[in-house]
Amino acid sequence: MVLLRSAWALLLATAQSPYEGVVVPLLEEECLVATKDPGTLAAWRGPTLASLEARAHLAGSFGLESRAAALGHWLTSLLQLFDTHLDAAFRCPALAAQHLQSTAEWSLSLDHPRRARILIQLGNAFKFQALKEFASLYHEIKDAFGTPTDASLEAMPNAPPKRFLPRLHIQYHLCRSSPRGSSLSIV
Repeated sequence: MVLLRSAWALLLATAQSPYEGVVVPLLEEECLVATKDPGTLAAWRGPTLASLEARAHLAGSFGLESRAAALGHWLTSLLQLFDTHLDAAFRCPALAAQHLQSTAEWSLSLDHPRRARILIQLGNAFKFQALKEFASLYHEIKDAFGTPTDASLEAMPNAPPKRFLPRLHIQYHLCRSSPRGSSLSIV
């Protein structure tokens, strides 16, 4: 019950969030589609603010209860996104994968390996969707301009990245396996 009250207090705090001014610039970097579509921007505003508020909460409050409140806040925000704006989550699949991966890490910090595993598995679906979009864009560019080179990509306005989010890919791989090579264990 304490977790629920703390999460609710954090959720209400985002209504007047000091981070409101950085949401759009962050989303411009993380999901350009969100800034071009008002519905997607509105759907992603909550999870983006929740992630910032949760991190700010942890910066000033320590201990198990604070981590649990922050995790509850983030989970509530993701549930709202997936429940009411699933289409917006699929418009920004790499961002959804990043949020799910971070939430899984927080779950592990609270010794919730089952929740973490489920979040990672769900995030993998979004990661593969993002990879599919990246590959489609690469092939569109290749068909239109030939095989992309560093020079040709630099000359393009709004050029895609050279590689598909290597940090996200490696972090997902690390979350799925331990240093000994076994899968994320469920106790």
